[in-house]
Amino acid sequence: MTRGQDISHGPRPSTARVFLSGLRAHGIARGPRASSARLASSAPRGRDIARSTARRSSSTLRGREIARGPHASTAPFPSSSPRGQASVELVALLPLVAVIALAVVTVLASHVAEEQAGEAAEAGALAVLQGGMEPKEAAEQSLSEEARKRATITVADGRVHVRVRPRIVLPIPGLAERLAGEARATARP
Repeated sequence: MTRGQDISHGPRPSTARVFLSGLRAHGIARGPRASSARLASSAPRGRDIARSTARRSSSTLRGREIARGPHASTAPFPSSSPRGQASVELVALLPLVAVIALAVVTVLASHVAEEQAGEAAEAGALAVLQGGMEPKEAAEQSLSEEARKRATITVADGRVHVRVRPRIVLPIPGLAERLAGEARATARP
């Protein structure tokens, strides 16, 4: 191993080269070797000095190059990794995903209410045909405790009409009434 080499990274550039490359990146030094003659010929005069000084100081303050070094990015919030952007996108999409999930659960609840109404109407019609139990009581017993609270059962002339409102989580007024499951069964001997 020769002098000035690092085992893992190969030859290291000198501190002066790193410093000059940083100056060139920010437009302070020009070319590989900035001679005083070239700098003097392109130096600003009079009002241009105030403008270039104001421009340089505002860009230095805006990019915060003094605090972060000559190789720092001038972006106000530099992205450190693609994982950070993915995290931000995920957080931005979470409300949309939550609303879609609630809508799917609501649609499933309306289908469950319709199935419960159909089973209750059929149980009521069977009670009319068999004659052993009241049709309304038979329909109520076929429903769960929760569904009984949300159900409306009507029996008239051998016809059983059952309406069950779904249990929904979306706080939209009138949505449960619109998505209610209805079923009718007629008992004919």
